[in-house]
Amino acid sequence: MAPKRGGRAPVPVKKKTEKVSNPLFEKRPKQFGIGGALPPKKDLHRFVKWPKIVRIQRQRRILKQRLKVPPALNQFTRTLDKNLATNLFKMLLKYRPEDKAAKKERLLKRAQAEAEGKTVEAKKPIVVKYGLNHVTYLIEQSKAQLVVIAHDVDPIELVVWLPALCRKMEVPYCIVKGKARLGSIVHKKTASVLCLTTVKNEDKLEFSKILEAIKANFNDKFDEVRKKWGGGVMGSKSQAKTKAREKLIAKEAAQRINSGKETDREDPSRTMEERSLRLGYLLLLVLWMLPFLRPTVAIRFVIDREECFSHNVDYEGDTVHVSFVVIKAETPWHYTEDGVDLVVKDPSGNQIHDSRDKTSDKFEFIVHKRGVHRFCFTNKSPYHETVDFDVLVGHFSYFDQHAKDEHFGALFEQIAKLDEALYNIQFEQHWLEAQTDRQAILNENMGRRAVHKALFESAALIAASVVQIYLLRRLFERKLGTSRV
Repeated sequence: MAPKRGGRAPVPVKKKTEKVSNPLFEKRPKQFGIGGALPPKKDLHRFVKWPKIVRIQRQRRILKQRLKVPPALNQFTRTLDKNLATNLFKMLLKYRPEDKAAKKERLLKRAQAEAEGKTVEAKKPIVVKYGLNHVTYLIEQSKAQLVVIAHDVDPIELVVWLPALCRKMEVPYCIVKGKARLGSIVHKKTASVLCLTTVKNEDKLEFSKILEAIKANFNDKFDEVRKKWGGGVMGSKSQAKTKAREKLIAKEAAQRINSGKETDREDPSRTMEERSLRLGYLLLLVLWMLPFLRPTVAIRFVIDREECFSHNVDYEGDTVHVSFVVIKAETPWHYTEDGVDLVVKDPSGNQIHDSRDKTSDKFEFIVHKRGVHRFCFTNKSPYHETVDFDVLVGHFSYFDQHAKDEHFGALFEQIAKLDEALYNIQFEQHWLEAQTDRQAILNENMGRRAVHKALFESAALIAASVVQIYLLRRLFERKLGTSRV
């Protein structure tokens, strides 16, 4: 029969092709049950119970990554690069000290020569010096030309002070891996530090190149290294949690922004009167919170000779208000009127303000270059002085540069000026409080000195009266004795 119109064509049936197997190679799958084939080898590294010393080493390495490492210890993680270290160790191997066998042979030859009556010339060899005390002595005597320190000394306190000493004595130094490699040069198991005092004439050119590279990497970068902390690297799980938390916070912020835009679109009939009413409420809220504002926080410190502080100013054109008051001296019997010196410098090191021999001062200046400004106090008296120091940066933003609605520019400017005026009032109030403290301490010291003076005078009068009575009694006794005779 012919197929009907519009009907589906019959689907051709696929014939399954049978795989032809070679009778010479039969498939024999392995059985890994009991008594069967051996299972394949697996990586059992994480199941191994390592020795205690290995576990301590790994835990210590993880702790150094997690905790904050101070710069004095963190500098030992910066070691010499591979190429320069290879050249350095080639140089050190040329000046290896003799081992026990070489020393025995040298002494034997010397004894034989002395037995034969020959004169032996003992020339001091040029070798690598080792031993912490010996190397320290060579550095202090300025005899060392190069100091090589191991990075894995335990305890690290043995050599943590050595880079600072080398820089103080202007001796080139470097930190290399590791103490076993240094020990192999001097025929020891380990060595904390090695030193070269001189080299042969044929090696001086190569030695000078090594010294220049080492100075550029270590001595010249000492100021940078001593400010750089290490550690603070969290694990993979903590980093993943932190990233997830940051993503969630960013997502919530985006939702808030989108919801705000939607409400603006839903309410396009918001009028100017409603906006001004809200701003008026905001202004009343600010005025209501004025009595509850905290006073300006200042620094009160004790100065011996010199103290320096730094303050970062983010914008050019800001007005910086500065005040200081010398509160009290170290001893109540001395109250200096000389005061202290204050020098203010901008980020370029140029002097902005200079106050000399003042017990209190208050001034302001305009910032011409943003950055860290330094305030250095100098105390010329031999006594410790307590100083109250206050800095306030007044930043005024012109909202007509940022606001989109030109009708509210003037109102925003007035609010910003009011904010700056409030901070200036707090600054003035704090300065007056410091002056009051100074006067109170001065009055207390004067009262104490008056009391002490009165007590001293009273004691002196009593002593003088006792002496007068004693002298009068002796005088009358003598007169009575003479009259009876």
